[in-house]
Amino acid sequence: MRPNLERRSVRARLALASRILAAALLTAALVLEHRRPVWVFAALVIGLALIALSWRRKGPMVPGSLYATSADLISNGTRPRQYPGELSVTPTRLVWNPSPYSLSHGLEPISITGAECAGIRTERGAALLDVIVSAQRVGGEETRFLTHWRPGLPRAIARLRGAIEPTAVEDS
Repeated sequence: MRPNLERRSVRARLALASRILAAALLTAALVLEHRRPVWVFAALVIGLALIALSWRRKGPMVPGSLYATSADLISNGTRPRQYPGELSVTPTRLVWNPSPYSLSHGLEPISITGAECAGIRTERGAALLDVIVSAQRVGGEETRFLTHWRPGLPRAIARLRGAIEPTAVEDS
């Protein structure tokens, strides 16, 4: 099943290409400067450890969720900020539970039910596996979450969309 994600912008593709090029040039420089390959492997291990730390659970899961992953709430404003938490997709709602850091900044859990949601959109982010999940509320307010792509995400979002769309048609 092909994920239903919007394409990356030109700016995001450029940022991703520059990161890949920088990593390739760093590796080539280390090898050409007669450094032992052990430094390359050490950098790889450290990078994998950082990835494992960034994908840990950052808040409580909602019981009965189809899909749950760590996700950052992207604040609306002139200078958007990201607040870590846990995004859970259930058959009838989208729930974000804040991490202790986000709670200390005054954020509260967000629950968007099918009745108050006009639509859900997913788009690719600036990094290779980044996905931005946008929930458009009936009143026009948009709530955005930054998460990582995993195989279960498109299925869970499609199932939630199926529960939301009949509700939106009834309200019209």
